Amino acid sequence: MVERGSVQSTVGEVGAEGLRSSLAGADRSATTRRLWIAGAIILGMALVITAIGFDAYRNGDIRFRSTNESGVASYSKGDFDEATVKLEEAARLHPKDAGVLRVLGQSYEAEGKLDKAAETYSRSLALEPAHPEILYNLAIIHKAQGKLARAVAELEKAVRMKGEFAGARLALADLYAATGQKAKARAQYMWVLRKKPFGVDLGDVRKRMRGLG
Repeated sequence: MVERGSVQSTVGEVGAEGLRSSLAGADRSATTRRLWIAGAIILGMALVITAIGFDAYRNGDIRFRSTNESGVASYSKGDFDEATVKLEEAARLHPKDAGVLRVLGQSYEAEGKLDKAAETYSRSLALEPAHPEILYNLAIIHKAQGKLARAVAELEKAVRMKGEFAGARLALADLYAATGQKAKARAQYMWVLRKKPFGVDLGDVRKRMRGLG
């Protein structure tokens, strides 16, 4: 026989335990909700940051393209001062764009800023070495600065890369002649005379070759 007091005590304990369980469940639910909310906030912030980063990149890229195209257009029109300003900005936005550096170097060269042109051409070649035309441009600057050995080295590389580069062969022949390398100069002049490249004054080439003696 169970005493009444014991029953009431047991019921009370069960009720208290149920209440504790209910409260614990409520606490767990609240905690879960807080975690979900926190997670949603973090995810939302990540999405916003990603979107901002993408927009910043996209806007920066649009700015680069616009600036670069404007600089190239100015260069094509012969407005080298404006071209240089625009292309310098494009190079700051994309410092490893070899194409921008090539045109910027040409703009510097057109303005007579030979040291800047040479440095910019060298940066371009460091990124994309296989550009014989830029080697040619660099050689012409070296020649103008009296650095004939360096000019010869650049032109020899240009001719190795692009054997049909008649302009480089003629410039190389002239430098060989200027540095007393007559046999090498004659070989380059003879190549030009055999190939008869378009736009080259062959009579002038023959005259240069006769000047070798």
